[in-house]
Amino acid sequence: MREYLSFDFESHALTTKQRIDDFIEWAEPGGTAGFESHRPKYDRKDPFFAYSDALLPHSHKNTRSWFVRQEYLQNASAGQYFSRARGDTEPEIKNPLALIRPGRFLSFAKAYLNVYCVIRRLDSIPKSSVRALIFLEKALRGLNGGDNDPSNLSHVAFHRAALALQRSKGSRTVAFDAGKALEHMALLLQAGGRFKGDQKHKKYPGFKLLGTPFAFRSAIKSPPRFGKKRQTEAPPEDKGHLTSEEVAAIGLAYRRAREEFGPDGMPTYYAGLMGLSLTTASMRPSDLQALRHDALYPNNGRYRLRVPRPKISIEQDVPVSKKLGPLAAEIFDVVRSYTSDARAAFKFYISQAPNDIQDVHTLFIPDRIKPLLKSEYLNKEQMHEIINPDATSRSTFPQRLNGKVPVTFFVEKPGDIFGKPGKTTMVRIRDLIEACDGLPVDIKVPVGARRDQFVHNQAARRLIGANAKSAAVQQALRKVFSGPKARRCRSYISRDDLLAHLLAEFKRSEFPHWPYTTNEKSVRLDAALAVHFRAEQSPHLARGASKGTWWLPTLLSIQVLNAWVAGNSANAPVLFSLLEIRHGDGSFPSVSVQRSRRYHHTAALIAGVSPLFANQLAGRESGWAGESYDYRTPSQIVKESIDTYDPDQDSDFIGPIADQAPSPARVLERKIFLAENAAPKQFTEIGGCRSDLALDPCEMFGDCMRCGQHLWRKGDQRRLPRINDMRDEATRIIQIAGKKLRKNPRLLSIEKHLRQKMEILDRCDFILGVEADPAVKLGTIVTFSPAPTALSSTELRSRLRKFGV
Repeated sequence: MREYLSFDFESHALTTKQRIDDFIEWAEPGGTAGFESHRPKYDRKDPFFAYSDALLPHSHKNTRSWFVRQEYLQNASAGQYFSRARGDTEPEIKNPLALIRPGRFLSFAKAYLNVYCVIRRLDSIPKSSVRALIFLEKALRGLNGGDNDPSNLSHVAFHRAALALQRSKGSRTVAFDAGKALEHMALLLQAGGRFKGDQKHKKYPGFKLLGTPFAFRSAIKSPPRFGKKRQTEAPPEDKGHLTSEEVAAIGLAYRRAREEFGPDGMPTYYAGLMGLSLTTASMRPSDLQALRHDALYPNNGRYRLRVPRPKISIEQDVPVSKKLGPLAAEIFDVVRSYTSDARAAFKFYISQAPNDIQDVHTLFIPDRIKPLLKSEYLNKEQMHEIINPDATSRSTFPQRLNGKVPVTFFVEKPGDIFGKPGKTTMVRIRDLIEACDGLPVDIKVPVGARRDQFVHNQAARRLIGANAKSAAVQQALRKVFSGPKARRCRSYISRDDLLAHLLAEFKRSEFPHWPYTTNEKSVRLDAALAVHFRAEQSPHLARGASKGTWWLPTLLSIQVLNAWVAGNSANAPVLFSLLEIRHGDGSFPSVSVQRSRRYHHTAALIAGVSPLFANQLAGRESGWAGESYDYRTPSQIVKESIDTYDPDQDSDFIGPIADQAPSPARVLERKIFLAENAAPKQFTEIGGCRSDLALDPCEMFGDCMRCGQHLWRKGDQRRLPRINDMRDEATRIIQIAGKKLRKNPRLLSIEKHLRQKMEILDRCDFILGVEADPAVKLGTIVTFSPAPTALSSTELRSRLRKFGV
């Protein structure tokens, strides 16, 4: 048959849509071209392609390729969308929403498969072409507002489908083969040509369907097909810290998720968690897990965050940026509201079992579920409302309960059926006896049975005995089993059995540090912010629209968070692919909590913060660990190292060092003295320093505001806000310490801390006074005397030696 079929297709239509319609009528099974790769029974509305005998594997009577929508392709097993037909039976569609709907694209896809199998002389199923068509359909919908009309096919659609294939789950081989199938499709739908890699070197005809010609080549690289994986592959590239574009992508994802899914949506929750790590403070993944639900609080016009640092066993209270404070508060409230029910569940469980999760004896039931559990026995509809309210098909019990919870059958109440339940109508034994009254039968109620119990037709015949085959008895049976007294039994699940099963499922959850979030045991689960109900992916919903399971509260998994915002080599980040947020080159952004720490550290260094202070803010005890977070470029480092002081420029000096300098009459000696003793050798985040830290380590361990080497240059608007912040912080601590000392004057440690903060306050007030004094010129270098209680490392060692320590 293949030898005399013609592949010459020509349409004189002027529009692409009409040419595709002509192609469908020509190439589809039963069409004018005569291609028959499909079984004889063909319907355009069927969401599958049933292959003819020539393409079937051995021992198979039928084989179909189902057109499952891409977003449902890997969320669940195919058996949840349709049942595979066995023998001559017809398949059953369980979830129509998961399949490509009948229309022009489905008809086009099946027409293309029909002709492609013949033109390539295939003797097996073209799985790669089916997968390519599925991804191409999703690309069309994404580009055209949900419309998958094949007349909109373009180079962009093919390119987007190839990108989605490259980031899809599955092996690299499957993605590569589907990419090649896209290349074949692009050639055949245009002018035709030779397929790259085709051993026959045959030139295939084209159908000339598309209006704008283009050349498409899949960018998916060929994987190694044989032998072991090469050991010489380069290590994975270090993505470094976040770029500004990736940070903006998180903000866009949060706003878009709130618009599409609302503040209670799962995508909003994950976008909010990632947004918190960028708008508040540098946090490790373990810090984020241990963050309390009341960690963010307002204080004197700005927000502060209590950050637990389990890795170094401390809790920091750090200020949040004034500009980002309101946004951080908004995100924090959204995340806290989303996780409130999960915290209530943990509080309920911990009150029962403070030491071991296995001691939990009662299931937590939210208020919205309690009205649904009033009945002692629950039918299928009620079970779906409780377990899986998003299910579209409710003809069976939820799949997660199959074979795990016993099912009870009865008509009106439990125990009203004698023997096994029937699939057809049932009647009471007393109604059966009444119906057979006057007939030559003797119905005896079996031992253990009651006259008000129901029996099905076959059980009734067994009760009647040998005379059940007589015409009169059969007529009486038909009458009673189809009459008004006939009833049907239904299946139910006991409420107690259901609650016991759900409780056992919760107790199988893994909480290695119960009832705490981490092994440091500083924050309990019912006080943590990053808790939620575990999301069970439903085959009836797209990714991200699924609801949490109310009986399975859990702590945030960093692996799950990374799957949402970072992805991996095989899968795109769920959050960005769901919201269609891409870079300019079409790739998806990839972020993580760990990379946000690099972003914070690098941004702090670029802003002029000292590495020591940046490490302290990030909760790092050792300076060498911070070096791996420094992602400044060489040009940024050079730019930050060149500050505003020019030693050849004449500058005024005030302070104790200026008082010690030679008199102004001795011009040269005074200039040399001031250059050596008062000029800044380097700049810090709160001014400058007279010491060269490249030669000598800091004598005051970074306590610049009480050090005699500290310098300030009037008019430094870049560092002046930090002086104001330090003054506010010192004032706040002085007030707190004063209250505590009034209650107990013997608290010597607080008294020492109070003196230090008062010295910092005096230094800040002096600097602000210099800035406000019009008599002091701009650019004047201010020097300071050391604070009265300040001890350098040299002085400290001298004092320790004096006391024999």
